[in-house]
Amino acid sequence: MKMKKTIITSIRTSGNFSTDGLVQHTAEMNKKIEKNIHINERKIALGLKRAQGIQTK
Repeated sequence: MKMKKTIITSIRTSGNFSTDGLVQHTAEMNKKIEKNIHINERKIALGLKRAQGIQTK
């Protein structure tokens, strides 16, 4: 028995998709990234202060 093979290339729905979960997740990830950037900036600033202190000795 021969079966016809098809590939679904797109799906159209009549309903609306909710992107609330995706938006919330993106906002949380942005907050984490900003926090990490601030922490790294502080570490760099401390490292520069230490390097300048060593150079002046």
